[in-house]
Amino acid sequence: MHSAVKIELIKWYLSNKEYLDATTVADIGAYNINGSVKEVINNSIGFDIFDGDGVDVVIHPGTIPDEHKFKYGAVTTVSSFQFCPDSELYKKQILDLLCDGGLLFLTMCNDKCNGEHTTSPNRYDFKDSVRYSLDELTNLFSKEFDVIDLYEVNKEHNDLILKAKKK
Repeated sequence: MHSAVKIELIKWYLSNKEYLDATTVADIGAYNINGSVKEVINNSIGFDIFDGDGVDVVIHPGTIPDEHKFKYGAVTTVSSFQFCPDSELYKKQILDLLCDGGLLFLTMCNDKCNGEHTTSPNRYDFKDSVRYSLDELTNLFSKEFDVIDLYEVNKEHNDLILKAKKK
């Protein structure tokens, strides 16, 4: 996790602390490479396509196990969205996890980022290839979510931060 993104995650957590501490948080792309959401939000459950440090539930792309559907009050996904070649499929996973009114904290590289990033090992051979502008990310999520905040953080990387609430 980029240090600037971790700062933004901490700010989001602190501004929603009462709610987040009272619910369960699903973290998609939880394989711990360089920092974990669990370091900030203790009651998070890690989902990833590969088992390893930080992962509680191994999933297949686009598939959330029935026992996890619509039960989470918040979903985080930090620097993982850019690895899934099918953004609608990834968004479906988020929607399948969230209960109505649930919160979303999503980060990804923006369309100005040229850097290569690492991901969990995966049999799907996903690459770090998806990039969106602010407008494109808004268009992708605005039908199912009320966008609370969407902005760029251009510190060590060019990251987008999306904060939203499921309609």
